[in-house]
Amino acid sequence: MYRFLKIICWPFCWLLFPAKRVNKKKYLDKKKNYILLCNHTSSLDAVVIMHHIHRTLRVVAKKELFRKKCNAWFLRTMHVIPIDRQKMDLTAVKTCISSLKEGKTLLIFPEGTRNKTGEDLQEIKNGSAMFSIKTGVEILPIRIQKRPKLFRFNTITFGEPFSLSQFEGQRLTKDVLDEASKIITEKLENL
Repeated sequence: MYRFLKIICWPFCWLLFPAKRVNKKKYLDKKKNYILLCNHTSSLDAVVIMHHIHRTLRVVAKKELFRKKCNAWFLRTMHVIPIDRQKMDLTAVKTCISSLKEGKTLLIFPEGTRNKTGEDLQEIKNGSAMFSIKTGVEILPIRIQKRPKLFRFNTITFGEPFSLSQFEGQRLTKDVLDEASKIITEKLENL
């Protein structure tokens, strides 16, 4: 179903939300899985990224999107992982870690919510750092230049993948995760 919908929607996404991709081929290795981290400007961000990444993605999204049965069915079909942003959601954490260990690519918006202020980045949550440290999967930073709007040309920049291997083997305390998240913030801000 995922691939079928992606094929059907591809021409519409290309026409309605045109974008130039910068550095995609240079940094995206088809043989590797990644944790894709992207700034979050609109509810269309996941669709835009899925359109420009030619592989099946697991996307982390707020559990509130799963309230209606029809929405929940569709989102699960599209490999979306619900997460409770108000507390430590162990089910979502285990699902994300097992997906990465199985070689799947995970898309996360580390700000945790859409950035409506127009600021560069909101505070980065520590979950993506924890996933990378626990699994050893590299992070590939992505930046959407402008909020997606119909027929407005946009730019999507792919940064150089990086690992947080310097934190492997350490106890994942809040201080360690905060330090790792600072590195993630710098990489996203420098795109």
